[in-house]
Amino acid sequence: MVTALVSSSSATPAMRQALVRTEGTPVVFDALRANSADGIKFDVWYCTHHLPALTRAYAIGRLRRYAAPSHASYLAIGELGEDLRANADDTLSSVPAAVEHIERFIGHPLGTQRRRDVAETVIDSAVVYPACLRVPHDRIAEVSRWYEEEHLPMLRACPQWVMTRRFSVRSARGLDWNHVALHYMTDLRALKSPERDRARDTPWRDRFISEGWFSPEYRVYYRLHDF
Repeated sequence: MVTALVSSSSATPAMRQALVRTEGTPVVFDALRANSADGIKFDVWYCTHHLPALTRAYAIGRLRRYAAPSHASYLAIGELGEDLRANADDTLSSVPAAVEHIERFIGHPLGTQRRRDVAETVIDSAVVYPACLRVPHDRIAEVSRWYEEEHLPMLRACPQWVMTRRFSVRSARGLDWNHVALHYMTDLRALKSPERDRARDTPWRDRFISEGWFSPEYRVYYRLHDF
């Protein structure tokens, strides 16, 4: 049985009016973790083979690169055109032993929210913070409402939390998510902010947790130079 939709929100009208909403473009999300003993081999293969092959295979218009030093991972987020290539996963057909784990998906845009007082260039912010979810089919519509009407407006009240892009996950490899929110921050103070604490303590979010399926996975990635 589907639970009735929540009709109230902790986000104020001022929070909602402070946002710019756009649809965005599809992306390829490509995260690889290196074996700890093969760091140099991984770096050489990643820069000289993997990234060029990824860019060609997906006809990527812009590729942004990130790193997570805490678990020796690189993340590439490529902006795609309308013509999504079907066989691009062939770039992972011969992965060396230096690669320990792969996570890749095509993300189809569900919407973008950013603060009105920042430019579109915030997509190049210093930190990207994926929040990854497996949402039951009968809860997808309500989760989307929660993000758009409450959670994201509350996060955007934090000066360092400047933009969020949401995607449905398709053609996934090495993961079990069907929804990802890419949060863009100017620095990590956003994760310790009172705005974030308030956004994580609402009746709407608590009800998702009580249903047993709501358990987001979070990552912190730092921006590297473009490829």
